[in-house]
Amino acid sequence: MVPPRGEPVTVTLAADDAHDPHGKRPTSFTWRGRRSWVCVLTSWRLCRRWWITEPEPSTRTYFRVLCSDQQQLFELAHDHASDRWVLDAVAD
Repeated sequence: MVPPRGEPVTVTLAADDAHDPHGKRPTSFTWRGRRSWVCVLTSWRLCRRWWITEPEPSTRTYFRVLCSDQQQLFELAHDHASDRWVLDAVAD
């Protein structure tokens, strides 16, 4: 995986996914004007500065996804504090 680290994306989420421990999973995302449908391969959550209780620590949920049209891997990240989605990495 390589940058673009933090480039904003628009994400469409599944209506309901009781099987994903990290909540609703992405079904597609739009990056640089192009929409891609995705399959989530794995997800994980990182909590920065977890030892600080106030204000709430910064938490991000990451999704490694495979695009159905390009067969390319991407890592999408959802920042819980700002409720923003970013493209964290693209497989080279």
